Amino acid sequence: MSLKKLRVSINDFDVKGIIGQGHFGEIQVARERGTENVYALKILHKADVLSQQNVSFYDEERNIMATANSQWITQLHYAFQDQHNLYLAMDFHPGGDLLPLLNKHDTQLNEASVGGVA
Repeated sequence: MSLKKLRVSINDFDVKGIIGQGHFGEIQVARERGTENVYALKILHKADVLSQQNVSFYDEERNIMATANSQWITQLHYAFQDQHNLYLAMDFHPGGDLLPLLNKHDTQLNEASVGGVA
């Protein structure tokens, strides 16, 4: 078996739908075909990322999620690319995006804002 066939690719996932939109791409919920695990799949368009002056944010985000050992940081499971896109397959946390919650509470959260944090 060739190394190319062993690499993770978008073909290893059933993409179900968009759950978020960003400056450089989107976040979709996807199920891994081999394991049935569900991930949040961030899909970044290479042309958009590379057109920015500071493209190091992608490497930084990937490295933090891949190496962090904290319940507060989303775990990265796969990072891969194809000709047009960069992909980050990370833990899927149902319940929505943090940004609207922050906007609703004037960018400040306390325990009462989120119903108490255990």
